[in-house]
Amino acid sequence: MLIYFIFFAILFAAYFLLFKAGFVKTEKTSKILFAIIFGVSFFLLLALRHPDMGVDLKDNIFTGKKGYCTMFELIGRMSWKDVFTEQVAHYERGYIIFYKIVSLISKDRQAIIIACALINAVCTSIFIYKTSKQSFFATIIYLALPSFLILLSGLRQGVAIGITMLAFLCIKEKKWLGFILLVLLASTIHASSIIFLVAYPLFYIKQTGIVKLISIAVLPVVYIFRTPLFNLLSGIFKEDAVAQENGALTLFLVFVLIYIFLLIIGNQENKMVNGCINLFFMACICQAFGGIYMTAMRVGYYFMIYACIAIPNAIADEDGGTLRLSSRQKLAVKFVIFAAFLAFGLYTLYSAQKDVTWYETNPYRFFWQ
Repeated sequence: MLIYFIFFAILFAAYFLLFKAGFVKTEKTSKILFAIIFGVSFFLLLALRHPDMGVDLKDNIFTGKKGYCTMFELIGRMSWKDVFTEQVAHYERGYIIFYKIVSLISKDRQAIIIACALINAVCTSIFIYKTSKQSFFATIIYLALPSFLILLSGLRQGVAIGITMLAFLCIKEKKWLGFILLVLLASTIHASSIIFLVAYPLFYIKQTGIVKLISIAVLPVVYIFRTPLFNLLSGIFKEDAVAQENGALTLFLVFVLIYIFLLIIGNQENKMVNGCINLFFMACICQAFGGIYMTAMRVGYYFMIYACIAIPNAIADEDGGTLRLSSRQKLAVKFVIFAAFLAFGLYTLYSAQKDVTWYETNPYRFFWQ
């Protein structure tokens, strides 16, 4: 855990030096520098980890399934003709091509980990910088979400999530063609990301009173009828749906509470807050199915990250939402939420140990160890 504590300590130090100590004159410069510091440290955390961290990276001796690192070495030896024509495992064509391109630089298995880490770090730091009013607060929330842990094991989906982050910026700027092209690109890496196409129209649905009530009422209904509903919708998932108990009910309830909190505190006239709340609603819907099918929960990763934008921006909004808070009340709410996400994030990293979960984030090992 020492490496994770050092990582968080760097972020804390950057926050105090850039935003509190007054060493930087403008807030924009502070945000840029924080994004760079976060991006570099985040990249190093992901890039320097051992290939045995994360179930998906290594071979499964029980099922015979080859991990991402072994498949990288295999694809690196393939001809370009085979790369464009042969089906390799269950990988999408774009990911196979991505492997081949990276192998031209180096065929060492650490190369693919470094390449994916670079994409994740660049996309995440740009995403938070461009969308959040409180970068440090947003970063802590992001690091507590399961969508961060997936980067340590699911390389393929991690890259797809990063691309959809860039696609979101196109929504913000109303560049629908760029949005579609980026989502289609992401789907060639991980097919499940095609569901992010709903993000564009969803972002612009205004959270009026009746919409809020309907959306809250929908969540328990979806959870109660999750099995028949999933049987109808499962065609959108690339991977086989396998029933699995994974504690998703607890996370679903937490997500619902966060969603209701955002509806109360969020300002519907704030397009960024309103839109991100709508996207987080999709994370709640996906999580409703998560207790039955792990794949459904993983689809929710594309949407749950918008909590890290919605929460800080909603609290920072001076106009406020349905519940008007004073400056002191906002500070208290911010502290409680910040502390809760920080504690949960560190606990999750600690508890996701080898032979306990497929994340295997603890203990952290460098690739040379």
